[in-house]
Amino acid sequence: MTMGPTRLVVAIDFGTTYSGIAYCFPEKLPTGNLRGIQTWPGSIKADKIPTVVKYDSANPGHFEWGAPFESSRHNIIGIKLLLDPDQTLPWHVPQTDIETTLKLLPPSKFPKDVATDFLRAIKTYGISHIQTQVAKTNLDAFDIEYVMSVPAVWSDAAKNATLEAAEFAGISPVTLVKEPEAAALYSLGRLQAFVEPHDVMVICDAGGGTVDLISYEIEATTPNLQLKEIVPGTGAMVGSMVLNRRFRAAVKDLIPDNKWESLKHGRAVTNVCEYFENTIKKGFAGDLKKRYVLDFFGTGLEDDPDYGFKDQEWRITGADIKVIFDPVVTDILRLIRGQVQSVERKRKAVRAILLVGGFGGNEYLRNEVARANPGITLVPLDDAWAAIAKGAALSKMPSQAVVTGVAAVRHYGVQALADFDSSIDQGQPTVYDACTGLYKVSRMSWFINIGDNIQKDRKIRLPFLRVLPENFQSGPTILQETLFECDEGVAPVHPSTSQAINANCVLHYDIGKFPATNFKKMFKWSGNSLLTQGLFGCATDLILGESYWQVSYDLVISFDSAVMTFSLEVDGQTFGSVQAEFGQQIW
Repeated sequence: MTMGPTRLVVAIDFGTTYSGIAYCFPEKLPTGNLRGIQTWPGSIKADKIPTVVKYDSANPGHFEWGAPFESSRHNIIGIKLLLDPDQTLPWHVPQTDIETTLKLLPPSKFPKDVATDFLRAIKTYGISHIQTQVAKTNLDAFDIEYVMSVPAVWSDAAKNATLEAAEFAGISPVTLVKEPEAAALYSLGRLQAFVEPHDVMVICDAGGGTVDLISYEIEATTPNLQLKEIVPGTGAMVGSMVLNRRFRAAVKDLIPDNKWESLKHGRAVTNVCEYFENTIKKGFAGDLKKRYVLDFFGTGLEDDPDYGFKDQEWRITGADIKVIFDPVVTDILRLIRGQVQSVERKRKAVRAILLVGGFGGNEYLRNEVARANPGITLVPLDDAWAAIAKGAALSKMPSQAVVTGVAAVRHYGVQALADFDSSIDQGQPTVYDACTGLYKVSRMSWFINIGDNIQKDRKIRLPFLRVLPENFQSGPTILQETLFECDEGVAPVHPSTSQAINANCVLHYDIGKFPATNFKKMFKWSGNSLLTQGLFGCATDLILGESYWQVSYDLVISFDSAVMTFSLEVDGQTFGSVQAEFGQQIW
């Protein structure tokens, strides 16, 4: 008797403006019968559905999601962007729209709550839809694995917030994959017959909120496609939603200040903004002479020849639309050029640029990318919009395509106590270590540097040596360590010399289950206090007796998904997990 498939992979592309789902059965070779959901609530037929939530003002526990429901000022859009509030916004992004979105949240809701609600809804619908496609088999018979895509430029805190929102939504077990990585797995997989080892491709994922770029080198095409990142990925929040905000800002400039408050949520403004999003923006190809007539009937606005406004109609041209597009397109071209130059500094040449994502299908953007990069092939993809969801599903099928290594986008490290060295530590504060009778200085120990190639199956082991009070076993055995990050080109030697060093997260772990043989009783040299010291760790004064305990262990860091994971090892054996606490509060 032939057994059917037992694994089901469900990939969720949680996008800024639109979201989609793809799924596959990995045991069904060669492609796992990869499919994307194309039918949504309300009989909508599309690869994706709007990432929109509208709460019932009388009952915040009830909400509508996706579409269709009437456009309203109470619709919450851009949920995803709120998960990374520390992301730097370009000068041309109106800040007021973000502030308005935050004001729309019900009193009991935080951004991550809204993300959880949307993810729970789309996951529930997705599972129900998939069940209809495998009518003879109950999905309870499958081991369901979830994978979600996240922007490559996001902070680790934002990625962690996405992971937590997914788990609270019942999406578990779940892993994360970077959006351009997912796009590369799908798009380059389709082009496998046309690429060769050592070819370098720049993937530009131009979506609704973010634009992410990663350059991949083809390592092998058989028996499966193998890729590796060769330079650090880059990106910015310059997706197509910025165009919506810039257009709305232009509408605001058209309307006198004394009338804006009464009209900004009215039917006329809503209609012209929707027309821009659904028609003008998608169809703009750079024709400067093309004319558009936008209806403002019923607003009572007076003629304004300087703005092309007459008889309650706003007459604009392609040249006006170009003004809205150009700052965003310029930013994207700069990002692409930066990736190409980084590759060239590696003495390699970019063979092709692949534009994916919803914005990646815009003809004007495509033309400008081609014009700015002569000699590099621009590869169009017919289904660029669905590439991320399908690629995310393929990320769970390494027999088809796999990314073997990534390039670090920032430095990661911890503070370490080291013996004072006058040649490099002059002027730095010192502390006396009663354990050794030596003076110590705090330095940064960077275990990952920008540009480092990190193999996906690699684990980094950080050796720790901790000093504990003689009576430590009578109290909590939870220790903590702060993980730091830095975006500067050259990482600082000392923690006090740069404001660019920021706390990434605080790691909490329990050493109470370590083998008793791993704790060594020691005797201090002299004095009334002793410093907790480690190869990695911050100094803290402890009032001790004549003896103390010394314990050694490894903090193990893994990189097999878009987020780092941590564990503890003693002599190569795992002894518990590590909880990462991020300072960003978005519940």
